[in-house]
Amino acid sequence: FWIRILINGRPFWLAGEHGKTDSLITCKSLTNRPLESALFLLQKEKNPEFVDVGANLGQSLILGKAEGNFPVICYEPSLACSKKLEEIIQKNQFRNVHLRKTALGNQPGHLKLFSENETDPNASVVPGFRNNTAQCTSVPVTTLDNELAEKNIKNPKLIKIDVEGGELDVLKGGLVVLQKHRPILCIETLFTVNPSHKNRQMEMAEILQRSEEHTSELQSRV
Repeated sequence: FWIRILINGRPFWLAGEHGKTDSLITCKSLTNRPLESALFLLQKEKNPEFVDVGANLGQSLILGKAEGNFPVICYEPSLACSKKLEEIIQKNQFRNVHLRKTALGNQPGHLKLFSENETDPNASVVPGFRNNTAQCTSVPVTTLDNELAEKNIKNPKLIKIDVEGGELDVLKGGLVVLQKHRPILCIETLFTVNPSHKNRQMEMAEILQRSEEHTSELQSRV
């Protein structure tokens, strides 16, 4: 079913699923303050692109289109979610939206996507990240750096990453993008007491710190 909501005075259509739609959509509202702030900053950039990693059912895409008509590149490996996304793009008559039906990781190939159902927003390619994983499907994987080299993305100035524990691998596969474009990053990291998952989060923080230090060093040389 479809839910009509207003964002910044503009009407948008959200796709809902009986028994599966999250509470934000059920309440006919859609908010994400960190992402909204990042999208506001994006308006100051020249010819920016918004890269939506883990697009799910278009929640971030819709917010992006509500804040400005930036080109948006959506990455979503779930076939069911990708099909819904195509319907959402058509229903809202979005322009400059490119849907890539693949996951992003640290190297090209294939990974297993663990999920509770076909459009599970908590689906993860990290084994054991979730306990309620009734389904497991093989999905294609590429990297941010490959996407830059192949010109599927050209000027990534905002990258949203919501991939349920796979954030580290996305960053590892995008070191050139981070250093060359210095994008605004909006990354969801979930609280965990699992030691291996905590180590992944710490390694991700170290990558971001090293990337910032490398960029600062280059700027000082200039």
